[in-house]
Amino acid sequence: MLQVEPFTTFGIGSLFAVAASRQLAHEARLTNPYFLTTMLFFSLFFVPAVCYLLVQHPGWETMFVFYPYLVDMDAPLRGYPVIPWAAGLIMVFLILLSLVSGGLGFVAAHGLIRRGKLKAAQALWMTAGLVTLGIVIFGWDGRGASRGGGTSAVAGAGGGVTPGRPPRYKASLLWGEKA
Repeated sequence: MLQVEPFTTFGIGSLFAVAASRQLAHEARLTNPYFLTTMLFFSLFFVPAVCYLLVQHPGWETMFVFYPYLVDMDAPLRGYPVIPWAAGLIMVFLILLSLVSGGLGFVAAHGLIRRGKLKAAQALWMTAGLVTLGIVIFGWDGRGASRGGGTSAVAGAGGGVTPGRPPRYKASLLWGEKA
């Protein structure tokens, strides 16, 4: 999700540095094979997966921030504008954000490792993971658990979403109860 990308990629980058901490203790900061491997991971696996999710599920990937303007293609029928070019700008921003924050996570952890502070480097990826989990659970605006759920924004899919208000979870989705 767009709101957790910087924390997730920072944490993964620092985790890669911690995983190679013995080898990185005497390596140069950016000219080592471990940094290259980290950036290749983000370029070949992480960024394409995130771009796929943005294209296929823009509401979930943006935590319904741009709903209905980017997500709901039937919005013009109800009088709301659709901004299709915004998805391209968001994707470029997402690619750059993922690569830069992942690289920064690696560099930050590598700097701590070179100074002999392995526990502080470990704390980087753990803290980034906790922040990511907190944003996923509570959302970017404190309403994370009430966003998304069992309704669909696609016309005719049985449900629908009121523009300007994200859909709500149903108890049956969370606890297996009949709604």
